Amino acid sequence: MTKKWYDESILNFVVEPTSISSGSTDVGDVSQIIPTAQVNVVSWAPGTPGHCWQVTAQGKSSFAKKGMLVAAKVMACTAIDFLNDSELVKAAWTEHNEETNGECFVSPLPRHYKPEIW
Repeated sequence: MTKKWYDESILNFVVEPTSISSGSTDVGDVSQIIPTAQVNVVSWAPGTPGHCWQVTAQGKSSFAKKGMLVAAKVMACTAIDFLNDSELVKAAWTEHNEETNGECFVSPLPRHYKPEIW
């Protein structure tokens, strides 16, 4: 039996949403308008700092590909669940409306703003 370089117990758990370290994306704006979900999977070795060449180098590894395949399956199965269960859709909208407290998203950009074309 080959000894593993890692302790499997650190990889067999679900991270509570309050302990996830996240970055900034446009999904924050989107989530104010429509129910939104995210999936996080392991795609590089535990302990590797983000935004470094080591993460880039690991991107072609077998475990990165397996992680992305798991993420794709989760997203596809979730989409199928929502397409087949109207009660699930209603529950998502109910939760969204409760979380946003009925407030509408207001863009910080003026209505007349047009982005410059380069």
